[in-house]
Amino acid sequence: MGNQILTEYIQQVHADCKNIYVSPTITMVLNKRGIKISRPRVARLMRKAKLRSIVKKKF
Repeated sequence: MGNQILTEYIQQVHADCKNIYVSPTITMVLNKRGIKISRPRVARLMRKAKLRSIVKKKF
């Protein structure tokens, strides 16, 4: 599967979770959907697409 298609899947999952999920969680979601992808590849594609998770402060 090409990087462009995978990036679109990653962007969709990232938007669905309100930009909170990080690469391990996105990897788990995609693997459950039947898209086999490794965490380093998800992290690399997220960096290239400039996707960052929103970190909520505890207080």
